Amino acid sequence: MKYILKESGKEKEVFKLKGYVSVPRVFLALPLFNTINAHKEPRGFEIAKNHNAKNIHIASTSLTIFNDFEVFLFILRKVYNSKINEFEFTLDEIMNDFDVKTSHRTMYFSIFKQSIRKLNKINIEYEEETEDGTKTVFLNFITGELTKKGGKIEVSKRFIDFFGSLKELYEIDTKMLSLLTNEYQRILYVLYVCNRRNKTNYFSVDMLKERFRISDKMPCKTFIMKIRKANEALQEMGLIEGFKEDKTNRVTTRFLVDYSYKSLYKDFKEKKAIAEKKKAASIEKKAIKGSNSDDFDRELSEDFYEEIEEPKAPNELTDDGDEEWR
Repeated sequence: MKYILKESGKEKEVFKLKGYVSVPRVFLALPLFNTINAHKEPRGFEIAKNHNAKNIHIASTSLTIFNDFEVFLFILRKVYNSKINEFEFTLDEIMNDFDVKTSHRTMYFSIFKQSIRKLNKINIEYEEETEDGTKTVFLNFITGELTKKGGKIEVSKRFIDFFGSLKELYEIDTKMLSLLTNEYQRILYVLYVCNRRNKTNYFSVDMLKERFRISDKMPCKTFIMKIRKANEALQEMGLIEGFKEDKTNRVTTRFLVDYSYKSLYKDFKEKKAIAEKKKAASIEKKAIKGSNSDDFDRELSEDFYEEIEEPKAPNELTDDGDEEWR
């Protein structure tokens, strides 16, 4: 499937491949979809300008990189495939799409409903220039209805207009995403997909802290260790080619990561085999140690099993044109 965007008077064709979803960069680079225990509840994200839109404000509740992001991608994919902004679906269709195991299907409706409730809180405001002057647009992402058998979702037509005006689209490989069972790995993968300017790309620790909305209570060395481990896992799977750490006074200040389109997208079967091998090793390690390690043993994402804590501390992040956000 393909859909057409207009840019500078010319038609730009974006081809949709099976298993991929095209997502504007602002929904990947900004910390909309984050870790389960992200410290700061987002009050809003400000973007001065993005192509035809300016003074963009995006507000939402805390959204996870597992269930909420997967449902978000499902909605976008359904809109792409149906070519209209309203679609119907069955719960079985969703569970099959997400490979929900039979033993978990009886509880899945409440899980899906929770994600829909949270996605409904995505609100966007932006300005655009018209012949009559500046127009301010207000919109929410979705409306609809649900039953235990399925439902109907309508994506705001204004959201589609806003979505279509954003030219920086990046393909998310949903099959590859399903192999990443650790939230740090997922967030880094999504961040790397939408930051492919050079063979080596630079990510400061300060910027990564903002992207992950890290609590001030988390020691910096703990956060750096989590990023390092996630990078090691991505490298082992072949999604990145390698990484280094810049240090000041023996403290890591930024990560230099090597990857390319080929490493991020290709050889799915090979990467799947590596992931399955690592998962098997993790299960064996648990059996030996009797541990509760969560490295790779995920039947459902972690937020299937726990309530999401929503701290009240506000967070505001602005894309100010820094090289690392491009």
